[in-house]
This record gives sequence, C-alpha cells and structure tokens, in this order.
Amino acid sequence: MDRYARQQIIGGWDQSVLNRATLLIAGSGWTGFLTALMATAMGFGRIVIVGKRRAKEDEVGLARIVQGSKKAWCDFLSRVNPDVRLYPAERDLDARMIARLSPDVVIVADARRAILRTAAQLADEGLPISCGWAAGGLGFWGAPQADQVTDRLSHLQESPVVGQIMAGLLVEEARKAILPLPTEAGRTESRQLFVSAKLSGDTGQRLRDARLCQGDVSVVGAGALGTWFGLACGMAGIRRKQIHLFDDDVVDATNLNRQILFFGAVGKPKAPMLVQHLQKLFPRTKWCGYGMRVDANTYQHVDARSILVACPDSFQVRGFLNDLARARTQPLLNGGTSADGGSCYSYVPGVTACLQCSMGIDRLVQREAEPRPCAQQVEASVVTSNAIAGALMVSSLQGMMSGQTRQGQWGY
Repeated sequence: MDRYARQQIIGGWDQSVLNRATLLIAGSGWTGFLTALMATAMGFGRIVIVGKRRAKEDEVGLARIVQGSKKAWCDFLSRVNPDVRLYPAERDLDARMIARLSPDVVIVADARRAILRTAAQLADEGLPISCGWAAGGLGFWGAPQADQVTDRLSHLQESPVVGQIMAGLLVEEARKAILPLPTEAGRTESRQLFVSAKLSGDTGQRLRDARLCQGDVSVVGAGALGTWFGLACGMAGIRRKQIHLFDDDVVDATNLNRQILFFGAVGKPKAPMLVQHLQKLFPRTKWCGYGMRVDANTYQHVDARSILVACPDSFQVRGFLNDLARARTQPLLNGGTSADGGSCYSYVPGVTACLQCSMGIDRLVQREAEPRPCAQQVEASVVTSNAIAGALMVSSLQGMMSGQTRQGQWGY
C-alpha cells in the first residue's frame, strides 16, 4: 500500500485529482511553512511557494528553515514527500504571477493589506483563494479581506501554534476547492476568526495545587497526533520540561501521508525516530524516545510526576492511561482525531472530570474490542485533523503548565 492509502479510503476521495493539481502558497512565516508542509504531505502534485525571505541570524533548527529562503523550504519538503514537485520563488504575490502560472487554487498565508487586496481581486475574478494568518493568540482563515483586524495582526508577533491550526484549515479549504467530498458543505465563503482560550474570556480554573502540572511531559503515542503534538511543543518553546515519547510501533508506508517526520524511516521504531528528528528541529528542547508500549507491565517507566499525554490509536490504551492517572492523581491530556475532525480534553484530579465521566471511555474500550469486518479495521486519516488537534492539545498543555485548566472538550 502507498503513502496515500489512509486518505484514499475516505468516501469520494480521488487522489489523482490532487496529484494533477497546482497549488500556489504565498507566505514567509510559520503559517505559510506549515501550510506548505501539510499540502506536501497530502499530495498536491505541484506546489509553488512564493514569498520574500525573513532571515534571522540567531535562529536554529526548524526556525532557521522557516525564516530562510523558499529554496530551503523546498529542500525540506522534498524529503517529506518526494512525489510532489516543488517550485520556490523569492517574491511577493502579484496578479502577473498568477496569470503566468495558472494555479488551480491559491493559499495566502499573510495579513498585509496589499497582499490581501491582491488576493481579493483575484478571488473576484473566480480564482479559488483562501487567506489566513496567526499572531498574538488570534487567527483568521477563509475569504480574503483586508481591514483593521488584519492590519493589527500583521504587526503582532506570529503565533506558530495557532498558525498550525490555521494552516490545517487553509489546506482543507484548498482541498475542498478541487476535491469536494459528498458529505461536506463546501468551502468557507467568508472570513472566519479564531480566538485562543486565553483571549476569549474563558480564563479557566486556577488549580488548587499547581504542583500537579510542574513535572515533565510523557507522551504515549508517536504516530500522527504524537508527531504534530511534538512539533507544536517545539514551536511553542516548551524548554523547561523534558518531553518523553513512548510507542512500540514501527513506521509503515501508509503512515507517511500525515506522520511527516518519518521520511526514510519505514520499518524503524516510531518513538526513537520521531525524537531524533525533533531534537534536530528543536535543539533547545530536551526529547527522549522509548520503543515500548505503556501498559500494566511497563507503566513504571513513566514518571508519576509528569503530565500524561494520550496520543495513541487505541481506546484500550486511553482507558489504561485514564485509570493510571486516577490511581496516581496525575494530570492527563487526551487527544483524538478522525478523518474529518479532532478534539482534546484535560483531566486534572480534583479539578476536572476523568475520561470515564467526560466521554465514557470504558464503553469505547469495550466497543473497540468487539469484532469488526475487515473493511473497518483500518481507519481513514489525513494530515490536517491531526495537525489541528495536536496544536489544540499544546494550547491546553500551556494552560495546565501555567497552573490553569479549562472544563470541557475542545475540537473542530
């Protein structure tokens, strides 16, 4: 099976449509880079990346690539998916470029008024265009529109974690423009705003014992969700903690459409390989990887003082982690995805409900154990839902680490 197998089982999905498409991405920051990364993983056949360089001498790892040339972007992306043809251009978007390249769809990851006005003009002429940006805990995506909101965002420091959410939504908008699915309502026709929980008036609940969330971070699951959770942790600059990743699985070719750091690693253990890449991309964060399954026989290897993070592809493992967190009075951050959505939930003992009370995890474990037809054994999965859920989880993690948590479940 090939790298696109897990998305090709989605009803109505035709990978050949994406393979023939030309996508133009205009942007020079984190949102633009992450958009290009997800579009490359999804398999748009031809991607043109335009934007002027924003180099900074003190950057290292992935930040140095993002702030560097578009050729540096393409060099990295070509390793993620060598089947995609990538073309860099060190210039801003303009109408003449569009006329010459004739892209099928355009994504503008920028908030500058001149760029958004150009995008709006092209959209009026019938070209499918989606715009987005993230800064200061705010984000927008959808139809191009320049106003005071975008002017303000263009002068704020870019938010990589929110940018990961916006990038996922932008790639979905581009995909819908050329490959709409029967169950979807269609593309977003207006601009949509995203406001992080810290700015929305939901200040959360102050933890009675903030020491609960002061340990390291132990992540169970180094697959798609674990990959994007790790990337968001690195971009968020979580450095005072050590991040431990546990997974006993090995990389399969069908993982590559969403587990974007496993290039050249098919057949190798996931957790050690993921940590190897994350350490290079984010050298200021401390990473550790363990090729082991966390269960009743091995849980002693997971520090009881750490924040547990559940990113597995099994409700049985989530159920075990929920029981472990309750028994140890240990905080647990749970995330999950499907082909068309994702969510996360924070459990802090004595403050929020556990996974059994919030989502009936025991029932889900029992249902998972029931025999299913062969056609239902493999779950459909795409890069965007995992990227968005991973960023939502890191946003929740930042709140927990600062001594606050929020009731309820967050997702899209």
